[in-house]
Amino acid sequence: MIIHSGGRRILEAMLLAQDKRNVWLDTSFSLPFYIGSSLEADYAFAYKKLGCERVVYGSDHPYVASHESLSIHLKFFERHGFSDAEVRAILYENAASLVSVK
Repeated sequence: MIIHSGGRRILEAMLLAQDKRNVWLDTSFSLPFYIGSSLEADYAFAYKKLGCERVVYGSDHPYVASHESLSIHLKFFERHGFSDAEVRAILYENAASLVSVK
């Protein structure tokens, strides 16, 4: 897991994750911090290019209030055309699959 999706190095993190199937990205702190910057489009590009099934939501609570983090993420996903299935995967399903016992 690459925390914060690599921060300002999001594209490098995406390339590493593309090369190594066991590397995932998490969204903690990054979107709330970089929303409105030129990096916002890079985050959308990276998540779609890598595949939303390898991205996990992280709120970074208590540094960002949970409700604020979720609101920022939902607006980001809508603004960048993520499908309901992609959003559901990032916000819940991916994390659940990582900890499920089979």
